Amino acid sequence: MKKLMLAGVLAVNAFAAQVTLDISGGVNGTLQDVSATFPEGVTSSAGIEFNIAPSSGPNYWDALLDASSNPRQLAVNVNLTGVTHLYSLVNTRGGVPGLPTLASVTLFATDSSIFTVELEGDNDIRSYSPGGGTDTINGTVPVTAGSWGTVNWFTDGGGLRLDALIIALPSDWSTKTLGFILYEDNGDDLTQRMFVSGVTADVATPEPATVSLVAGAALVMIGLRKRA
Repeated sequence: MKKLMLAGVLAVNAFAAQVTLDISGGVNGTLQDVSATFPEGVTSSAGIEFNIAPSSGPNYWDALLDASSNPRQLAVNVNLTGVTHLYSLVNTRGGVPGLPTLASVTLFATDSSIFTVELEGDNDIRSYSPGGGTDTINGTVPVTAGSWGTVNWFTDGGGLRLDALIIALPSDWSTKTLGFILYEDNGDDLTQRMFVSGVTADVATPEPATVSLVAGAALVMIGLRKRA
């Protein structure tokens, strides 16, 4: 019997698919009450897409409107494997520059791994309103694995802004399942309160064209075996 072999290795490439996450379980205010021209629905800017619920009802979480004691928290379920980047629309009312930080984002994997980002005023996070206490962000792009940066995502006609915090998950999280995200505020109503209006994740997925190529190669191998 003649044996035929298909030599070579086909690498499955990957690309990042942006997945908008549902924050409706923790919303307590309407973003358009802050600025009537802030966007709603699926909106893309600076290469990042967020899905902000309609302004007909609550569509964002504002620590100022949260009646609980500190830390005031927003938990967002994720349950996705292969998350490479996390994007959060995060700003503050008021703001304190430098350290110590009054706000943070913590990522929890299902294997009990934890990754925390402390949000430093005038670097990682700023007031939505110019002159509100903190006015600058680092504008870091691209963001290396295990680090983060913040870019302006939207500015309305009056100068009010929404910023996108970009977190690049550590490289060893590539095979982990991100269970949920916890946004924490430890400020006070007269100093700084954070708000979150959208969350999106980059998820590494097999590239469709490459998956088809691999599948096709498998079929060729089956055919060759039958003919051998």
